[in-house]
Amino acid sequence: MMFRNLFQRDFRKFNLNPIFSLIIGFCIFYGYFDTYFDDGSSMVALIEKALSQPQTFDHIFWSTSPYFYYLMKGVIAFFLVYTSCFAYFLYRSTISSFDNEGKAKFQAIMLSHSLTNLLDLAMAAALVYAVGAISYLINGSFTTLDDLYGKLDASIMDWLKSVPTLVELPYPLSFLFAILLVDFVTYAKHWVCHYSRFLWYTVHRVHHSAEVLHSLGIGPAFAFDIIFFRVPAIFLTLALTKLFHAEPLFLETLAFHACGLLVGKFSHASAFYKFAYHNVVVRRISDFYGAGVYHYTHHSAIEGEEAVNLAGTLYMFWDRLFGTYVKPREEKPPVGLTHQPDIVLNPFVLYFSGIHKIIYELKSNPPKYWLKIIFGSVHFTPPMTRDVLILGYTKKLAR
Repeated sequence: MMFRNLFQRDFRKFNLNPIFSLIIGFCIFYGYFDTYFDDGSSMVALIEKALSQPQTFDHIFWSTSPYFYYLMKGVIAFFLVYTSCFAYFLYRSTISSFDNEGKAKFQAIMLSHSLTNLLDLAMAAALVYAVGAISYLINGSFTTLDDLYGKLDASIMDWLKSVPTLVELPYPLSFLFAILLVDFVTYAKHWVCHYSRFLWYTVHRVHHSAEVLHSLGIGPAFAFDIIFFRVPAIFLTLALTKLFHAEPLFLETLAFHACGLLVGKFSHASAFYKFAYHNVVVRRISDFYGAGVYHYTHHSAIEGEEAVNLAGTLYMFWDRLFGTYVKPREEKPPVGLTHQPDIVLNPFVLYFSGIHKIIYELKSNPPKYWLKIIFGSVHFTPPMTRDVLILGYTKKLAR
């Protein structure tokens, strides 16, 4: 019975105070997780790739300095400490703003959503080794996704050399064009995850379901993100930088990511919304990256704002072009799923409810609805449906 409760019971039913007495340890662990598996993973991968291939820095005059290696490792260490401290002080600020009932709900939100990230890592690891097992059955060789990425990484420089330079642009302009193209890929990926009902329910809804945003307490932005999105995005970024410049711009890409990550922490920080809105430095950097209060607005629970501010870089160029840009309000918007339904705060329900919903609909509806269930938009609802995540609606949030 206790095992069943763990998988189904709402975390608000548990006394979480003993767990959250270890908040400093949680924040340190989160800093490590965020640096190596989540937001900072692209930055760390670029640094490690660059250090293993120093010839890519030949166009930077100080790359031969004996301190260069320590500087790169220092960037990783700084981000880890910064992320941990940010999470700790954000937690203290958030918890102090609630009464006892509100504290219990916030802790349940934070713990249940954060654990979905560990579930996502476990599922990603299972997929990696499942590929290896299939490979073994087919050709007798246990080749996992990690092995495939390793082989690709080993020949990355040869691959980059084969990417043609279409037009040699001035040094800073070539980098800006490359970043803009990469951001279009991000925009398209994000848009389709909000438009496709299958992708919304199975890989993205969990990220939008928290009513209080804390950098530690949000679900994975996209299921299997590190396998299918982050690693390919690194290769794509480097390839696109070479379209307009003779050499792939490793260091520039690294610096660009690092600066964006500093303000990116304010994107999921309810307690720091007013600070991020009014602080001149944070707001100006957020303007450029589409982070902070701009991405916070993307999490709005107000009807009509389900898919706004999807990308970000270069003053939200693609959002402005395609009409999905919304200017942040001075007053903090309510966040979560549209109209903030009451949901089950349990990591297993959060993570698997979308898959459960799709399977239930396929089993309960005639075949004529199957294509729309899988390939239809989020606005389609089949005659028979069930959602184990949502308990009910008690609010109506409109602009």
